Amino acid sequence: MILVLERGTSAEELAGILERMRELGLSGQALHVGPKPLIHITGGRTRRARRLLALERVQGIVPTSGPRVRQEGRRFYPYHALRASAAGMVLFGALLALAGFFPPGVGSAPAPGEALPAPEWPWYLAPLRGLLSLAPARPAWIGPTVLVLLGALVLSLPALDRTRGPFVRERWPVLAAGLALLVALVVLGIAEGAA
Repeated sequence: MILVLERGTSAEELAGILERMRELGLSGQALHVGPKPLIHITGGRTRRARRLLALERVQGIVPTSGPRVRQEGRRFYPYHALRASAAGMVLFGALLALAGFFPPGVGSAPAPGEALPAPEWPWYLAPLRGLLSLAPARPAWIGPTVLVLLGALVLSLPALDRTRGPFVRERWPVLAAGLALLVALVVLGIAEGAA
């Protein structure tokens, strides 16, 4: 929680408020951001902080997500999603650099009338090609639609996951499903690469 104090609160008044907080079993840190001093309550039962509203220089209390984070942990969106997106962007940048500097089949310019070599798929697209090869050829929209739906399913797994607790035995269904998906993609990639 953030305790907002009135403008012009002196250092003695601020020390008095911090002392009253200690009496209530709260701990906090004074912040000087802008014209109004703030106190960030970092410890203790935050419900007791409401008693501080009776003090003369206390203007208001702004709740934060600290108690919920301590009880439930950080939510997937946006905290872990941002980290996963940043890691994905780094991986995408690395793949883009590899594709730019080491493209397959680069050689001399083709002579007029010479047949062009067949295009080669990059190795990292082999699992997706394996999935597309499992789809029927007609109608042609089924394969790409299945890929999009599988991607949407993977992105929605955190919303579907209802397990609670940090231990592996409590999260084994989701971990087993993710491991099975990863193994299936590796097998499809190896099979497509060998074909």
